[in-house]
Amino acid sequence: MQYYFRYILGRVVAPLPVMLIGTATHNGVEFAYQSIWEDNKYNKDDCADVTRDKIVHDSEIEWDKMDKAAAIDHSVSMVNEYIDRGYPELVKQDDIVGIELKRSIILTDKDGNTKPKIMGVADLVITDRVIDFKTSSRKKTKPDGYNYLQNSLYAHTFGVSNTSVHHMSYKKSGAEINEYEVPIMPLSQVYMWVSGFWDKLLTIDKLGLDLKDMKKKFSPTGLVHDWACSYCGYGRSGLCKHKMEV
Repeated sequence: MQYYFRYILGRVVAPLPVMLIGTATHNGVEFAYQSIWEDNKYNKDDCADVTRDKIVHDSEIEWDKMDKAAAIDHSVSMVNEYIDRGYPELVKQDDIVGIELKRSIILTDKDGNTKPKIMGVADLVITDRVIDFKTSSRKKTKPDGYNYLQNSLYAHTFGVSNTSVHHMSYKKSGAEINEYEVPIMPLSQVYMWVSGFWDKLLTIDKLGLDLKDMKKKFSPTGLVHDWACSYCGYGRSGLCKHKMEV
């Protein structure tokens, strides 16, 4: 739904505070790897400063239930926990291929039909692995459909043999880190997923379906809609009526 509103209808809304927390945490963790890549060393305090500055200087967020101080605490605690676990120490300077590495991904089926070009951004690519960073407020113990699809796309695109997810979560008791492997899907299966998702988007766009019809016909993730809505700013802005209908 967010994809449809943002990239097809062109309706852009300010991100939620939790999204900024995720971005700031990414920035801090990636700065550690960027420092290793460039200087073969990193400074934990500098990583925390990068995380903190992202939140302090952001002007787009509409702060409501969470203030900046709490957002900074969540983000910095996750970055510190990640570094204290020693993850950056496991990656050597010469093994880093790229950080936030962008690549156009074009899928073509066996009949030569080309589906849309997808712009992928891999968080960390090393010689044999793509590592994806995920953040949330809840503990997570296993990968989900997003991880299978996203990481498989990256694995095929960058020609690596493994993928993994470093999942960072914050709770009242403090930050937690979960790491897990993500099996690589065959490219044919990846194509099937993306093709089905895209066909639904095109159907909605061509038929001019209203929001009530979209709710019935468009469910690419299979998630319970009110759960998905809690991470989306379009209901809050009044651009999507689904949450009010749940």
